[in-house]
Amino acid sequence: MIAVGRAGEPGMKRSVTEWKRRLDGLCREVVMRRAGASRADGNPEQWYGACEHCQKQGWLQWCHFASRRFSALRWNLDNCFALRAGCHYGWAHQQPSEFAAWVEERLGPKRYAALRMRLKTPGKVDYGATEAYLLLAKQRIVNGGGD
Repeated sequence: MIAVGRAGEPGMKRSVTEWKRRLDGLCREVVMRRAGASRADGNPEQWYGACEHCQKQGWLQWCHFASRRFSALRWNLDNCFALRAGCHYGWAHQQPSEFAAWVEERLGPKRYAALRMRLKTPGKVDYGATEAYLLLAKQRIVNGGGD
């Protein structure tokens, strides 16, 4: 257990599973808001908008360049995108070299190199710092400042 408050309550503890669930939802929301998507009524995990790859409107999925199993990058916004299912599974997963080139074009060579380097750098995740990073990114997007 990690000694950080549940919903900001001092002294409460969150399990790793609770942290992952919380951070997954927060990161998904930031990525979808960044893409200009709208949340489906009653379901925080369903978002509708333009795919960041093909620009077609549709239901979007939270997609990762480096797999979510790499905790160091799971909630890194440079690693996450909003793609329709066809682009996510039919393109990104089936054409990884094309997907990598697309990610590098979107990020630029320096941010892409930093992302690749972070993938090779093991380390523990600071869940509280990650939450703060995502909340700040969300605030910037909501206030019109982008990511």
